Amino acid sequence: MINLKSIINMASGTHSIPLLSGVIFDGKTAISVAHSRDSQPWWAGVPCEQPTITEPIGVPVATIKAHFLRSRHLHVGKGHLHNGTGMTTEWKKDVDWNDALSLMPVRPDSLPVQFDLELDALDRVLVAAGESEAAGALNGILLDMTTGRLVGCDGHRLHMFDRKVPKQSRKNGQGSLHVLVPRAAAKWLLYSADEKAMVQVWGMGTEQPLVMMRTSDGVIYTKAIVGKYPDYMRIMPNRPVFRLWARLNPAQLSDGTAAMEKLHALEKPKFISTAVHWGQGRVYGGLGPNFVPVAIALEGPDAGTVKRDTLFHYIQPRYLADVADCVTEKADWCLLPGDGVKAAHEQALTVYEGDFSAVVMPQRMGDTPPSDKARKPASKAAKASKPTPEAPPAGKPAPEAATGSEKTPKPAPVAPKAGNPPPVAPEAAKPPKTGPKPATPAPAGQPPAKRPEKAPKAPAKPAEPVKVPPARRSLKPDPAK
Repeated sequence: MINLKSIINMASGTHSIPLLSGVIFDGKTAISVAHSRDSQPWWAGVPCEQPTITEPIGVPVATIKAHFLRSRHLHVGKGHLHNGTGMTTEWKKDVDWNDALSLMPVRPDSLPVQFDLELDALDRVLVAAGESEAAGALNGILLDMTTGRLVGCDGHRLHMFDRKVPKQSRKNGQGSLHVLVPRAAAKWLLYSADEKAMVQVWGMGTEQPLVMMRTSDGVIYTKAIVGKYPDYMRIMPNRPVFRLWARLNPAQLSDGTAAMEKLHALEKPKFISTAVHWGQGRVYGGLGPNFVPVAIALEGPDAGTVKRDTLFHYIQPRYLADVADCVTEKADWCLLPGDGVKAAHEQALTVYEGDFSAVVMPQRMGDTPPSDKARKPASKAAKASKPTPEAPPAGKPAPEAATGSEKTPKPAPVAPKAGNPPPVAPEAAKPPKTGPKPATPAPAGQPPAKRPEKAPKAPAKPAEPVKVPPARRSLKPDPAK
């Protein structure tokens, strides 16, 4: 739920400009300016009735927090806050709030393009939008007014909804009908308690349209991201192309993926990955051997002839869990067989359910399918593959072992001089004794000494069971806490 605390938390961030660390009250709404790395500043507001205000007033966020420590009732006046019973909280007049008021959004006089947007559809698309500064236009949610689609893509995956945006016809001299809403602004509105948001777009077809999204408990106002969105339909195949798809329980797949991700992370690999073997009905942690069984049913014209051992994908765990959280058991997890250029595990994973569709690119983990058998280390495998010397053919002597230098012949023994005794030959080296050491005999009249008894071995500790994560995670935490 969005409330005044959400605006206070937004204004409490570190700002290089002091006047941005405040809340503006205009009599009906409390407004704050938000900064994000992936786009320009955007504005957010919540309903806050102040009947005594005739013009906008800016209040430092530190003053609002200090007032709430003394009272839970807030009334805004010129230069002070009060609770309606005489208690006041003033703030220093060291900030020119006229500059802050100039940052407030001003609606254009032209008529906007207006429509209602389901927040549930926005949530399923926003999870795939980019989050890095280098993503550029991919950091936004695409409102494609040409095709009526709602799209989110970060370069590795794509989530899309059909028939969620009204189609518009391009007029003479009008530019692109693509509107890119900043991801941070759209995500803030998802915490609303409403199911739909009213969207208004001004300046359609210009370089930077203005967008406002309003619910009963919050509103955002932002400029669209400037940039060209890639041609997303090039990676979205047509539905009739697929002749093989899988049906499964997405909650079971999401839970199994989360468990294998944690188990694979304990091995400290270079890349954390999960593998879905569609033919075996298993989710592996990396290359194996740990796995979680998942009930998977293969359907389609090629379900009876396809080689099931080749149906597997190495996928980033978070991407796979996000797709599973966006669909139900009626979704089709479409698979493409090898086409001679790419193997089956190198093809993209495509998911369809109604108007929703998603594409997830696989990870490059080699051509070896995941297995429940323990793999040998690379050093042992190299030793096992070392060639052994071949036996010489019959009738030929074995070649002498190669040495660093040729062996020099031993000198002939020198004859002793007359009158000297011959040298005594040294004794042959005695072979080392093997076997148990004989016991030392005990003195006369005493019993033989007993051998010390060995200490009993400590029992082995039982292996700790793998902790299973909770059934589902919360996708919408409350930002006001």
